[in-house]
Order: sequence, then structure tokens, then C-alpha cells
Amino acid sequence: MINLLVKCFVKDYQNTKSSTVRQRYGLLGSFFGVISNFILFVIKIVVGFIFFSMSIISDALNNLTDFANCFISIFGFKMAKKPADEDHPYGHARMEYITSLIISFVVIGLGILTLSESIKDVINHIGNFSEGVLGLKELIITCSLLAFAVLVKVMQSLLYYNFYHRINSMTFKAVGADARNDTIATMLSIIGLIIGYFTKVNIDGYIGILISLFVIYSGIMLTKDNIKILLGEKIEKATIVAMVDKIKSFDGVYGVHDLEVHCYGVDNIYSSVHVEVNAKEDIMKTHDMIDNIERVIRQEFNIHLVIHMDPILEDDEDTHKLKELVNKCLLEIDSDLSIHDFRIVKGPTHTNAVFDLLLNSKWQNKKSELSTQLRNKVNEEINNVFLVINFDDVYSDLTKI
Repeated sequence: MINLLVKCFVKDYQNTKSSTVRQRYGLLGSFFGVISNFILFVIKIVVGFIFFSMSIISDALNNLTDFANCFISIFGFKMAKKPADEDHPYGHARMEYITSLIISFVVIGLGILTLSESIKDVINHIGNFSEGVLGLKELIITCSLLAFAVLVKVMQSLLYYNFYHRINSMTFKAVGADARNDTIATMLSIIGLIIGYFTKVNIDGYIGILISLFVIYSGIMLTKDNIKILLGEKIEKATIVAMVDKIKSFDGVYGVHDLEVHCYGVDNIYSSVHVEVNAKEDIMKTHDMIDNIERVIRQEFNIHLVIHMDPILEDDEDTHKLKELVNKCLLEIDSDLSIHDFRIVKGPTHTNAVFDLLLNSKWQNKKSELSTQLRNKVNEEINNVFLVINFDDVYSDLTKI
């Protein structure tokens, strides 16, 4: 059914990298939620007032909240497709994360509200456990209604999660989790009603507490996922490795370091990296190679890459020997440390060795101590070498993570 809906309503549905196609998925899923949640709300609110059932009325209000969440989703997908402007040069794609965060807050709020009502229900029925148990007629009608709601919510959850995996949308992950929570909550409500009918014991409140705690936990996890992305979570390691390997595959690239990645929404990623090249190679030829690398990365990974060239002297014997010495001394201190951008400046009385050193968490706050240890080890073998070290902080280079 999902594939049929997609083929009917999403033109060019396989091109999920397109912002236009992503918006079509977003609008289709959101309008599906608007229609289905409104139907559930109307049915439940009518039956709830007929039988004066607060549990069904509360469930109807929950569907009304889901109905509102779908409009939030529509707004988010509309805004996310909005092109870059003077105030937002990287576009508005992060709006998907913001709307997903809003929905997760709504989920937590609803969980807290139902937890409060469930606790009140438990307190009100202390000493009178049979009060509120439905008769057979009311039980059949209520369970049939709730079973229909479960079927609709299962359909919603499957569609939302399917769209989440297709276009990697945190909004669909949020509403999918909400639909899943509603499914579990309604199934537990049915079980509670059946148990209550046969045992004449009202356990609605206790089941409500368990459901509410689960909903709150789910909302907190969704909030956590969205905040991690908005704070600047790194992209998948597999993508980083594949991109670095592709850059290194070009003839003329001696090394790659200082990779940084900034995500401004799904498929709206900007990156910069330093690439080591031969200092003696013709600058126009090297520049042509750099242009080709940036173009290939854009085509294959959909990442806007900017490359900084670091010229190195590969065939300079003094540079090579001194670099080997520094690497050997650094290995004796900590095998997890590494250097790059190594060059030397020779003078009549001494030689400056200038390089970048990538730290790890152990040495992040011990730069002075590390400098002293490395300098002493190098000067034990060559006493006229001064080390000029530029420290790269932990996590500043994604190629090392």
C-alpha cells in the first residue's frame, strides 16, 4: 500500500536527494496523518460522550494533538525547501530538525499530562476497584473502536518509518515514534478493559501510568536525537572514510588532514579539508587536480567540499630526516599522536621544525608538558633544532575519529 501511495503521489519518487521530492514525501505523509487522525478524533469524541468515558475522550484529544502535529510537519517541510537568502545563506533545511524537536516536546508534554491523570485515577479508585468497569455492550463497542484505532495507528507508524528511512527525515522519525506509542497505549487499554470486565477490577489507572512513562521516555530520546544534530553531530564514519579514500585515490595527493564537516540539513553538507601536494609541481596542474576532486566529491557524496592545498617537499633529504626523527620521538611518547604540515626553516645557527600536532583526549590540557617532552627527546639527538608546534585540538580533524 505504501509503495502504491508513493508511486501515485510522489513524482520522481526514487530521487530522494532532491529537495522537491523530499517535500512531496513530507506533504504526503503529513496529509495522510491529518486525514486519519481527524477521522479517529471524530469517532472517539462522539462515542466518548455517548458512554461518558473519560478514557475514550482523552484518547480522542490525543488524536487531536496528533492532528496538530501533522500541520507542524507540513510547515516544517515547506520551510525546509525554502531556498537560501541573504540572512540564511545555507538554506532552511534545518527546519525539519526544529519541527521534529517541537513534536518531541509535544510528546513529552502529553506523556506528563496523561501520567498526572492516571495517578489521579488510581487515587480515586483506591478502595473501590470495580468502579468504572464497563458492561458487556459498552466493552464490545469500545474494544471494537479501539481495535480500529490500533489498525489506523499501525498503518501510520509503518508509513512514517518507511518515509523516515527513504528520505532520512527526523520529522517522520518523531511522528512515527508517536504513532507507535499510541498503538502500544491503545492495545494496553484494550487489555485493561478486558481484564476489568472479567475480574471486575479497574486497572485503567495503573496501565495509564506505565503507558505515560513509556511515552515520556520516547519523547526524551527523540529530543536527545534532535539536539545532537542541531548541536553539530558528525556525519557517519563510513561516509568520512569513503570520502577520504576517494581524495587519496587521485595521483598527486600525498596526504589528507584537518577534515571538517558542517551539516545544514539532510543533503545540505559543507566540508573543508587540507590536502598535501608536491610543492615542486606546476601550480596550474595541481589546481586542476583540486578542482576535479571537489567536483567528484560533490557528484558522488553530495557534499560541498573546499580544499586547502598544503605544499610539501617530498624529496628534500633534511626535511625527510627531521620529520622521521620527530615521528620517532612522538611515537615513544604516545603512539596515538600524529603530525602533519611538516616543514623546516634553516638558519646559520639552528633549524626551525614547523608542524601541526593532532592531540588526543589525554594531552588536550597538557600541551606544555607534551611540548617539553617532545623537544627534549629531539634535542637528545640533534641539539640545534627548535620545534614550532601548532596544536590541533581533539575532534578538530574528522579523519582521525
